[in-house]
Amino acid sequence: MSACLLLLVVKLIIEVMNRNKNLPIMLSVSSREAPQFHQSGILHQQSDQTLCNELVRLGGTVSELLEIDEMRKIILSTMRTDYSLIERWKLSSHQKIPCHICAFIGCDDPDVNEEQAKGWEVWSETGFTLDVFSGGHFYFNQRPQILIQKLISHLRQIMQKTI
Repeated sequence: MSACLLLLVVKLIIEVMNRNKNLPIMLSVSSREAPQFHQSGILHQQSDQTLCNELVRLGGTVSELLEIDEMRKIILSTMRTDYSLIERWKLSSHQKIPCHICAFIGCDDPDVNEEQAKGWEVWSETGFTLDVFSGGHFYFNQRPQILIQKLISHLRQIMQKTI
C-alpha cells in the first residue's frame, strides 16, 4: 500500500469508527513510520532532478525509466502529488483503531527504522505485529510471496481470535 493510500485508509477507519459501522479486523502498513514519527517535508516542491534522485535512492523506480521524457513526466507528476499529500498530512487526534495492526519494513529501509514502525503499536486496541524483512524500502519487490504469506498468516491468526 502506498504511503499516500495508507494515510487515507487510517483516516477512513477513524471515520467509520466514529459512525459506529463495521470495521476491518486488520490494517497492514508497509515501509511507513507511525503517525507520531511523521515529519512534514518539502520534497514535493523540489526540482525534478531531486525528486528523481529520491525515487532511485528508495529503489522503487528504475533509473532508466526516468531517462525517457514521457515516462519521467508521468512518474514525477504522480510522485509529486503523492509526496505533497504525505508531507503535508497531519492527524488531528490520536484515536486508537479497533483492529490489529501489522507493520512490515525492510531492515535496510533508509526512511523507516524499527522504532518508528513499532510506534504503530500504540494505535491499535486489539494487537500489533511487526515483521522485518531483508531489503530496503521496497523489500517486497524481491520476494513478494514472503510478504503475502505473512499477511495470510496474520489474518488467519486474527480471524481465529475473533470467531
